[in-house]
Amino acid sequence: IATMRASLVGNGVILLILVLFFHAYSAFPSRTDERALANNEKYQLLKQLLPTLREIAVEDKLIEEKRNQEVMTAFNNMKELKEILRSG
Repeated sequence: IATMRASLVGNGVILLILVLFFHAYSAFPSRTDERALANNEKYQLLKQLLPTLREIAVEDKLIEEKRNQEVMTAFNNMKELKEILRSG
């Protein structure tokens, strides 16, 4: 009976330790929760910045197209000037 009682007390202590461990584990946020929260904050920030980034991209594209047109105009003007100089 004494060994059985000691065994039950030992099992009870182990059970108590396990319960306390799982309670403590669930009470504090894990690192993955912190990472998820940080990622969520980054996602929200990017979501807020996205319209502005799109506007900047459109403006950059328009500037690039204008620059390309200017280069093509200059190239065509040079071709015409070259032809005028050859013929004249």
